[in-house]
Amino acid sequence: MAKVFRFRLDRVLEIRRVHEEMKKKELAQVRKAVSSQQGDILQLLMKLDQGKGVSRDLRRSSIDMTFLRMQEQYVNGLMRGIQKSYQVLQGHVLEENKKKAELSEASKKVRVLERLREKKKAEYMVDLGREEQKFLDEVAQNIERSKMQRGGAVS
Repeated sequence: MAKVFRFRLDRVLEIRRVHEEMKKKELAQVRKAVSSQQGDILQLLMKLDQGKGVSRDLRRSSIDMTFLRMQEQYVNGLMRGIQKSYQVLQGHVLEENKKKAELSEASKKVRVLERLREKKKAEYMVDLGREEQKFLDEVAQNIERSKMQRGGAVS
């Protein structure tokens, strides 16, 4: 008699949940790339600081100018590398923001279907309660009728 609740959009909900999980993984990958790029930039900045210290020391001492030029070229190369790394980082950050927006949209779609599912389940439970009450009322009426018929036949 009792029917099992079945949400007709369960398959769509499941697909949306899978899509949401995929977006979470993509965002995690981009965040990992951002973190890695930030680490690389930090390493380059430390090397730059060390290189500038060496250049400063070379200027103070009486060292060959060719060695000083080589050191300056090294420092300039580090600065270019840092600039390139910042550009790559900016690209990763833009990608991260895009993935956040995609995840937000996917999560919203899942929440909408979950709310609809809960609403339909609540409606189903109300209808099921009404059906059960109707059945119990019929049973009570049948028992009462049966008593009346037996009581009327005996008198």
